[in-house]
Amino acid sequence: MLPPLLVGVLVGVTALRHVERDLMVSILGVSVLVISVWNLARPHLTPHESPRLDRAVALLGGLLGGAFNTGGPPIIIHLYRRPENPEALKATILWLFLAISLSRLPMAAAQGLIDESIWLEAALAAPAVVAGVVIGVALARRIHPDRFRRACWIALGLLGVVLLVGA
Repeated sequence: MLPPLLVGVLVGVTALRHVERDLMVSILGVSVLVISVWNLARPHLTPHESPRLDRAVALLGGLLGGAFNTGGPPIIIHLYRRPENPEALKATILWLFLAISLSRLPMAAAQGLIDESIWLEAALAAPAVVAGVVIGVALARRIHPDRFRRACWIALGLLGVVLLVGA
């Protein structure tokens, strides 16, 4: 999934300068909301579909990651439909998020999209992010995989609503 993910990040960062932000946010919000509601209504898990679908989802995740630094929804939606061990799925997702972030940073900096205020915001947010990861790992081990998946669909649906309202 990594090569199409990186291509998507490059295209997404470039789109920041050329596509209307509100349109992109609205499309993301509607997509996330519809897919989340669909997954809540039809919670049946399906085995791994195809490498072609993996690459398409990675490209979409990279596009959204490059444009908004939120490439997670399509990746989470795609992987959490699988009946695999949630710990393995979370590890895969974290590696893909790391790839998005590490590739996005130099691309965005090269296009002049990162200034001192961004670095300050990142430094201020870092402790909360670390605390969230620690709390999330502790809670996830105590939650049944089906409940965890349902919680993810609900959280993604709420994200979709927030994106639509904010667009």
